[in-house]
Amino acid sequence: MAKRPIGIGSLIEATLGRHGIKKQVTAAMVVVRANELLVEYLQPPLRDDVRAASYKDNRLTLGCRTAASAYEVQPLIADIGKRIEEYIPDISIIGYDVRIKPEMWREW
Repeated sequence: MAKRPIGIGSLIEATLGRHGIKKQVTAAMVVVRANELLVEYLQPPLRDDVRAASYKDNRLTLGCRTAASAYEVQPLIADIGKRIEEYIPDISIIGYDVRIKPEMWREW
């Protein structure tokens, strides 16, 4: 009896689950995709003032350098969230937070 091949996606998912890092990897994927979409949606100089900060407990948090950039990104965030859910179907974004976080732009 021949063995059925295992898909690479199943193998990766099992490995992540076994090592207990699936949530962290998923969160990183959401943040990376959100930042890609922000570049697509926003024009300079606003593009340089907004970044995805985190994805935790099904909430996406964006960090903004200024109050003006936080105000400007508000109408876009739900659409960005839908696009992320299409790209990563295993997640569900139930809420959004937009925070003024100028410390995200500090050079260390």
